[in-house]
Amino acid sequence: MKCFIVVAVVTDNVRVNQNMLMKLTEGSADKHYFLLSSDYPTFAMFDTVHLLKNIRNNWLNLKNITKTFIFPDFDNNKLVRKANF
Repeated sequence: MKCFIVVAVVTDNVRVNQNMLMKLTEGSADKHYFLLSSDYPTFAMFDTVHLLKNIRNNWLNLKNITKTFIFPDFDNNKLVRKANF
């Protein structure tokens, strides 16, 4: 049976979630991953929902008429990409 490979766990920064991730990372505050499988690490990410919300809000509040969001290309940082809606 095929299933998804979990590459990251995303959570807010509430104390209970901090405690859970501290247990999964074996008590290391510097370790940002844990092993669900011996084949690959699973990364712990805090508060990415709020980061995405801030990006969205900044995009919606852009002052230019076309609401064009400009960002670097992820594979080639010499290229500039644009997105609008």
